Amino acid sequence: MIYLTDRPALAKWLRPDQQRWLTARLEAERAQREAIRHYALAETLLEPRVWLLTLVYFGQNVSGYGFVLFLPQIVSRFGASISQVGFISAIPYVFGAIAMVVWGSGERNKHAAAA
Repeated sequence: MIYLTDRPALAKWLRPDQQRWLTARLEAERAQREAIRHYALAETLLEPRVWLLTLVYFGQNVSGYGFVLFLPQIVSRFGASISQVGFISAIPYVFGAIAMVVWGSGERNKHAAAA
């Protein structure tokens, strides 16, 4: 936290020419973003796409938590012991961990878009 400053002009570990270049670059990026369109909070809340994305996010979280919370109970109904329930419930996460490593190797842009 000592080396990380709020602005490039305050970073003593940058040379003055690096500070000026980085400050100008950040200002240009900010101006480019604001030139596109600046939405106020009320405009954002009236945008249907925001509500659609919120609905998708809510559904994803509800289904994810439902799976995490109720999978052990569902597995235990099949007559498995407590340790068996733990091992059986871990199977999807083991495959998920392997899939993340496999999916992450290769061309990341296409994989992120497909996911």
